[in-house]
Amino acid sequence: MQGHQDSPFTAMSPANTNWPGSPSMPRPSPRPGQSPEHKSGSGTAAGTNTSSAMSRVPSNRSWAGATPTLLTHEALDTICRPSPHPNKDINVPDISPLERFLGCVYLRRQLHRNIQSDETLTALNSTEPGVVLFKVDGLQCQVVLNQLHMQSLHLKITQLPAPLTPDGKHPFQLAPDDLLTLEQFFDTRVAVSPYRPNALSGFTRALNCAPQVLKDFVQIMRLEMNPELGGDQLKWTVQFCMRVPPTATPIVPVGNSGVLICKLKILFFLQITRIPYNSKDWKESPSLVLPMVYDLNSNITQLAERREQGPSTAANAASALLRRFSEFSAQHGQCSLFPAVRDLLTNLQLPNEGPPQNQAIGQGMGPVVGANPNPMMLSAMAPIGQVGPQQVGPGYPQMGQNQGQQ
Repeated sequence: MQGHQDSPFTAMSPANTNWPGSPSMPRPSPRPGQSPEHKSGSGTAAGTNTSSAMSRVPSNRSWAGATPTLLTHEALDTICRPSPHPNKDINVPDISPLERFLGCVYLRRQLHRNIQSDETLTALNSTEPGVVLFKVDGLQCQVVLNQLHMQSLHLKITQLPAPLTPDGKHPFQLAPDDLLTLEQFFDTRVAVSPYRPNALSGFTRALNCAPQVLKDFVQIMRLEMNPELGGDQLKWTVQFCMRVPPTATPIVPVGNSGVLICKLKILFFLQITRIPYNSKDWKESPSLVLPMVYDLNSNITQLAERREQGPSTAANAASALLRRFSEFSAQHGQCSLFPAVRDLLTNLQLPNEGPPQNQAIGQGMGPVVGANPNPMMLSAMAPIGQVGPQQVGPGYPQMGQNQGQQ
């Protein structure tokens, strides 16, 4: 592939090529009582054109093509050989173009099923073939397969006009930069290898949150995707988990959707990794998976804990820090979700840690996503959205756990 821009699926032989020595195309079976050797008067003339007719009767099966395609050995080797992703912003292990194409088609079909089964998602009619169009909580989303190389899915979000509030004010809405962050996070973190449908479900559930909560989720996504803008005050990097990690507290089965909404509480999972200091290496950095709960009624962000589980020193330190933040640092009228996470990333210190020295943050601060088991990144922090009392509260449907494919 030239610069990984040309699609390997275009390097195939034309379908109307006469392949020497190839078997003839399948023909309809003879009628009952009719000899297979029976031919009409025009059979001899028609037989001369049999080898050039490459079309066959379409099957009722959706996976069967109407016209067979001939591939050269070189083309087959190209689409089956592992190669870097055409989009250089997507840092995942190399897989073949055919695997990426099939994974994208699989996720697109799974999104169709999610829209049909999830009452919070509304399907919209699209005149473009292969485009998934749906609406969720004031956002119109369009998911399309990249037509250049057919190996990635892309999300386009449009904010729908919202009616005025009862007191005549404009409701809170996301900024254009927030919508762009959501699109980039979907393209580079959700619709990528290993193409898990529960990651897709976790993302759509995050979209269904109130705009003020979604605004704070966007800032966590921005922290993950833009490490060079993190600043020097953060001690930990963060990853917003769309699926439940294997090392998470056994609250939700591993691999399930990483965002769960139950009445007025939102459960989500963050994985944080200590930024190396004192000449340490990233491989030596501790990593924690934190199950976080945001309560929309009390506006408190805390750590979800199980009573029967044994005490964890790191979890206790994080939980104590979150409780102290909710008691002394939370600001009235402001969603506490992202400020609590930012305070955790800034001030969390494990009991066995010494005082950090020469902690380098910024350019070259860590591994790229997919390079090691703990891919974490930093970013800048955008302004926090204000929470209006009339927009935080009821309206969240109770959603059960997704026990389907992981």
